[in-house]
Amino acid sequence: MILYGSSLSPFVRKTLAFAAEKGIELELQPAGMGGGPPEFKLASPFGKMPGFKDGDFLLCDSTAIITYLDAIQPEPNLIPTDPKARARTIWYEEFADTILIAAAGTMFFNRIVSPKFLGKPGDEAAAVKAETETLPPILDYLEQVLPASGWLVEDRITLADIAVASGQILALILLDLDNFKAINDRYGHPGGDKVLSAFSDLLSRTFLRADDFVARYGGEEFAVLLSVNDAAQIERLVEGLFSRLRELRLPQLDKNQMITCSGGYALLQSNGDGSALVERADRALYRAKRDGRNRLYAAD
Repeated sequence: MILYGSSLSPFVRKTLAFAAEKGIELELQPAGMGGGPPEFKLASPFGKMPGFKDGDFLLCDSTAIITYLDAIQPEPNLIPTDPKARARTIWYEEFADTILIAAAGTMFFNRIVSPKFLGKPGDEAAAVKAETETLPPILDYLEQVLPASGWLVEDRITLADIAVASGQILALILLDLDNFKAINDRYGHPGGDKVLSAFSDLLSRTFLRADDFVARYGGEEFAVLLSVNDAAQIERLVEGLFSRLRELRLPQLDKNQMITCSGGYALLQSNGDGSALVERADRALYRAKRDGRNRLYAAD
């Protein structure tokens, strides 16, 4: 079975998390935002993520896909059979899809995705309104209804929890080449350009998933936006990148010239502030450079 979309989408993450809890393997193929294979466009005529394919059966919409997965594999039971519990589970999924994600998504898109990765100015007024007016009562509601167990329905994981949590964490990593000005001064712009090109190549070979967004952030600084399971996944990826970078030797530079990089990262839950995400990652990067460079720091 194939799921079309990007794991940066909360609807894709919800579907992937539901399938994982069911023990159903889905192959994620990149699609959405104007791209994707012909099958995605057949499955999702209006280009909305996710799309789905099981043999010759095509479908779109996360709720419809989850309904299909639940029907073909009823156990474990993630949608309760008790009428009241079932109705509450469906409500929480609807709440997450149409209320929570809409508010958080307005902030995230206008402050992160559009200006940083699409190169288009975001609507800051819309982001501020979502942050200060729309989102607070939504989060207050969640705090009021969440039982002491931490599970929304029946004191166990259900579709309600999966929908609200959206399954994974969004992360922003900021990376800055150390002492790049000195390299530029010593080897000239051609040497500096070779370093930037080689570093870009290493980034593309480190962040391999089609829905990992990698962009030059200005000068010798780069940004990576991706979905992860936890902070440890980021640490492993970046430490691998740092190791390969230290071993890199370029013919345009002296053979003993080592290239290093500093990094800072921050995690964003679905109800987080996209603007603060950039600030937190930037502060972590600043501390990494201040404390000696060639290291990765997490945001406070």
